[in-house]
Amino acid sequence: MLQFLKGSWKYGELEAAKRFSDLMEIHALGKGFTWKSENIEEDIELARNAWDFAKQVIFSEKFKMVVLDELTYLITYAMVPEEDILDCLKNRPSAVHIVVTGRDASPGLIELADLVTEMNDLKHPFHSGVKAQRGIEF
Repeated sequence: MLQFLKGSWKYGELEAAKRFSDLMEIHALGKGFTWKSENIEEDIELARNAWDFAKQVIFSEKFKMVVLDELTYLITYAMVPEEDILDCLKNRPSAVHIVVTGRDASPGLIELADLVTEMNDLKHPFHSGVKAQRGIEF
């Protein structure tokens, strides 16, 4: 799993992944919430370096599945050219499955994908004042 926006915080998926450490790797490649950035140029450089690393992982064929967590934001915020991402995904090795996460996938990404799902928040405890809970949200 390659996490494009998550930084050095402790995330729930990192704790869960420890149980599968012999089967998977997680790489946090960003520094956090980019939309709150004080240095967007640095964030763009991080995103491009992360994308270069992702391409190396995909074409290494070391993994049968690569999760590109929050990849949609690299397109949304024009941090990496969409054409570069789509070209890589189109030409990936056939044995490598790709999972892309993130909101507001671009029309090009949706068209290329074999499966697209969308999760909508119809009701959430947060809206009633319940803060994020250890073991659930983090």
